[in-house]
Amino acid sequence: MKKFLWNRYIGILFCLCLGWLLIPLRGQCSQITEEYVEVNPMYESLISEEEIRDQARKIAENSISLYSTEPTFESDEDAAVYVRECMIYRVNPVIFKLDTESFSDSVSNIVALAYGVDSQSKSIEGDYLRYHYGGYSANGSYYPGSTVYTITYTMVYYTTYDQEEEMNSKVSEVLSSLNLGGKSDYEKIRTIYQYVCEHVDYDYSTTAETENGEMDYGKYTAYNALVKGSAVCQGYSSLLYRLFWEAGVQGRVITGKSGSTNHAWNIVPLENVYYNLDGTWDANYTLGNYKYFLRNEEEFPSHERNERFLTEEFESLYPMAQESYHNVVEVIVEATCTEEGCKTWKCSDCGKIEKQEEITAKGHDYKENILKEATCKEEGSKNQICSVCGEGKEGSLVPIPKSEIHSPGEWEVTEATCTEDGVKVKHCTVCEVEVAREEITAKGHKYQEKIVKEATCSTPGSKANVCTVCGETESGSTQPVSVKIHTFSVWKTTAAATIFAEGTSERTCTVCGYSETQKIARLKAVVKLNVTSITMQKGKTTTGVKVASSSKGDKVASWSSSNKKVASVNTSTGKITAKAVGTATITVKMKSGVTAKVKVKVQKSAVKTKTIVFGKKTVTIKKGDRYKLKVTRTPFTATDGITYSSSNSKIVKVSSSGVISGVKKGTATIIVRSASGKKAKCTVKVK
Repeated sequence: MKKFLWNRYIGILFCLCLGWLLIPLRGQCSQITEEYVEVNPMYESLISEEEIRDQARKIAENSISLYSTEPTFESDEDAAVYVRECMIYRVNPVIFKLDTESFSDSVSNIVALAYGVDSQSKSIEGDYLRYHYGGYSANGSYYPGSTVYTITYTMVYYTTYDQEEEMNSKVSEVLSSLNLGGKSDYEKIRTIYQYVCEHVDYDYSTTAETENGEMDYGKYTAYNALVKGSAVCQGYSSLLYRLFWEAGVQGRVITGKSGSTNHAWNIVPLENVYYNLDGTWDANYTLGNYKYFLRNEEEFPSHERNERFLTEEFESLYPMAQESYHNVVEVIVEATCTEEGCKTWKCSDCGKIEKQEEITAKGHDYKENILKEATCKEEGSKNQICSVCGEGKEGSLVPIPKSEIHSPGEWEVTEATCTEDGVKVKHCTVCEVEVAREEITAKGHKYQEKIVKEATCSTPGSKANVCTVCGETESGSTQPVSVKIHTFSVWKTTAAATIFAEGTSERTCTVCGYSETQKIARLKAVVKLNVTSITMQKGKTTTGVKVASSSKGDKVASWSSSNKKVASVNTSTGKITAKAVGTATITVKMKSGVTAKVKVKVQKSAVKTKTIVFGKKTVTIKKGDRYKLKVTRTPFTATDGITYSSSNSKIVKVSSSGVISGVKKGTATIIVRSASGKKAKCTVKVK
């Protein structure tokens, strides 16, 4: 539904009737304004023009234009490219200038062109854009006698920029998990369709009001379908459209009626013709049972297209298949020995059977089968069974006579000792009768010298000849082992030496635990400053002189100056003040008593910069962001002035204190210069 509202201000007639000698400058005339409101045709039953106007007004009250000047276009086509980009990034309001003879025709045509579909469209454009907004309010203003309008679109989007960013990430994740690389178009379509049918539930809830009083139309979006897992038909079809195009399958979203209810579904190309599919209605089914997958028009009931999808132009661009697409596979139920089998050709997607063939029963193949082996203790039995199905042949059971041969088991061994013989025997594993026996001769002792008791640093030990088999000690072989000397560990520090006190170390005998201690000399204290000399301008101060390194635990005790009239220093903070031309020596004294000195030269003129560098050579910021550049100069006491400049202030502006501001996308160079002629450069990129 479209409505065109014209408003004229009282001064129009006066301005048009004046002669050419009395025509005022444009800036002195009142502008004429026009309004145009359009509801997305898919949502005419869901949202009214007045609701679009109200929502647009709320959006306009809380929106700020992203541009200081609006772009100007000569044609609807050029303006549509700009509007498409703005819609993709959910920009509100969208403002530009257009030279047109008809405001209403142009604003409607521009939006239609913005979400138009061709082979070069992206997955986030075309039908994906078309069904993610409820409508728009367009205002145009122009001066009498001019055909250049300033046009402001206020779009009622159903998703936000942040939601679309989340959507982009989720789409990449899903497509990666589906592993579509190298698959045919049919395999891509089926894999994506199956994913959506399995992961998205139909949202039966009513449209709810949000905290700020607006209606939440999220269930109509692909975002809700993919990220939240539930949506209505627009969400299903928009999500399928997005995933198909990402995978290289350029399908379309079709809208129309199912009975008296608005409905949306998809068409996809295979082998130069198009097929219908409805993920909303197949969401309750699984692969192999789909009712609305890759169907022609005849086998796609209860789907009546809107008129714009029934035009000769549309049908020539998207010719429909004469027959539904069936991925026919062969399914075999093997025949058994007694029952026939079947070979079936059916669609793996919907289960439709194309044809069937019977497979003749095989019949039994009987082989001899031992039911129970005969042993030396009892008889066995055997029969005949089918080698295919395992069924026994009737009347084939016969006995197997008892065996006269025993079945020896493993040797049961009683090992010989050093002084006694051993034995090993075998028994029949069936009747347990002994069937074999062998004697094992006693081994005799095998003596070897062994420490019986370890000697320590204070007590002797002993050693003797001990049998390595049974552990018996040979009579009369015991002998003494002499006392050991201390075996000390390495010296270990028990108290570390510092610059203020001696330390101690200790070593311990690893045998008896006896310990010895010794002292460690006190450490020599050292201190070093970050500079040995500096030059300062009279009247300036610095805290740049720092302790660069010092002994562990040492701290600054005081700062002092050799000539307070030339340069004074704060005794606790080390802040130096240049008072008069001349030289002085600043001394820092540590708590340990060691000192370090820095020579200070005071001059009237400013201290010149020798080098100047940026903290970062490249900086990236967003449009509208601010960032403080860091600059380091040597010497750090330099006082000559520095200035900042931008190579392109239309992209990046810079303040006198080095604060940069992103104006628009692009790249510019910031240059810092000292009065002494030193300079440095920093490249700034604005996204």
